[in-house]
Amino acid sequence: MHYLEKIRNVFLGIEENGKTIISYFDLHNKQYKLKVGTTASHSTYTRYELTKQRLIDFMKSKYGITDIPT
Repeated sequence: MHYLEKIRNVFLGIEENGKTIISYFDLHNKQYKLKVGTTASHSTYTRYELTKQRLIDFMKSKYGITDIPT
């Protein structure tokens, strides 16, 4: 996380340990990865990871942030 983003979060009272969009993505992807090989495919898992990375890239380029608190 960029240091200016950390300063903004402190100013706004946003906890760093709070839930964020990317933390929910990570949780989903970890749970999905456990299903790979049984009820889920590896290619779908890699698409979820790609989607997460594209969301991070979009937020960074459009808004200058890497995550959004929920």
